[in-house]
Parts: sequence; structure tokens; C-alpha cells
Amino acid sequence: MDTGSQISGEKDEARRKEFTEKVAFHIRKLRKERKVSQEDLAFNSGLNPAYISHLERGVYSPTFFVIWKIARALDMTLDDFLKGFRV
Repeated sequence: MDTGSQISGEKDEARRKEFTEKVAFHIRKLRKERKVSQEDLAFNSGLNPAYISHLERGVYSPTFFVIWKIARALDMTLDDFLKGFRV
């Protein structure tokens, strides 16, 4: 195996993990600021409560569509949802 490709793949995986953790923190922060429970967020977004929990713990990385659903459930535009999010 090409060592350069392996190192590049490891860097990508580390970046993906860092990104997923930052998304998790951002979702949890916004939900708590709005005093919304995970269960209510799940219900209002049409997502499973366990999935919301996994997102907030950084187990899963959401698609952009899921982010849009969460933003809507928090009564936010995507622009507002993404404000303050830094990678």
C-alpha cells in the first residue's frame, strides 16, 4: 500500500472526526439555548430520538438535509443555524 495514501486517509479520518464532534457540540448548544429536549427536537424534526442522541455525542455525522431538518425544528433558518459554527 502507498504510504502517502495511507497518511492522507488518516488525515481525512481525523478531520472527519473533528468536524463531526464540532457539529455535535453545535447542535447540542443550540438545542439547549432554546430549551428544547432531545425528544422534542426529534419529534419536531421527524428524526428518531436515539439518532438525535447519537448526533449530539458525535457518533454520527449528519447530512445537510438532516441539519436543515434540525434547524427547522429549532425554528431557525440555515443561515442562523450555521452562524457561530467554526471548523
